[in-house]
Amino acid sequence: MKTISALRRRVKKSALAALALALGTVASASLANGGFTYPAGLACSFPLTISDDGPGHRVERTFYDRNGNLVRMINNGTGPDLTLTNASTGASLTLQGNGANMLFKPQENGMVLVRTTGHLVLIIMFPTDSPPGPITVLHVGQLVYTYEPNSSTNFTVVQGSSDRQVNIFQALS
Repeated sequence: MKTISALRRRVKKSALAALALALGTVASASLANGGFTYPAGLACSFPLTISDDGPGHRVERTFYDRNGNLVRMINNGTGPDLTLTNASTGASLTLQGNGANMLFKPQENGMVLVRTTGHLVLIIMFPTDSPPGPITVLHVGQLVYTYEPNSSTNFTVVQGSSDRQVNIFQALS
């Protein structure tokens, strides 16, 4: 049986894959190879299954300073279509993989600042995040958040948004 921290790492990686965030083909492959289900209470109050139709069409550029330190990463393009399913009831929602632009900037405190703009961003918030979850939300517009990539929890803090939001829990209940 997996520990909660192991599940959180996998869930965060999948959310990043769904966003086509910094994890590239390894994380994308985990979704494309059948998807997976988050236990009730982690992403939603019910078990939530997320699957996709492939890696999408993303272009990633990474920028380093003279000393080889990561300065920023830009990820643009179209992500995969996602199907989110309430594993208890079978109710599902398919989201078209429209375009999104993402900028990742490492911060001095070890967090990564992420600024996204575009048509589709899916973010999963856990009970230890800010705002606390379980929350799974589709964002259409701009979203700014930070996350801690090198911790066992990948703690995420939403900094702000100027967008339309769809609560996946409500849509699939």
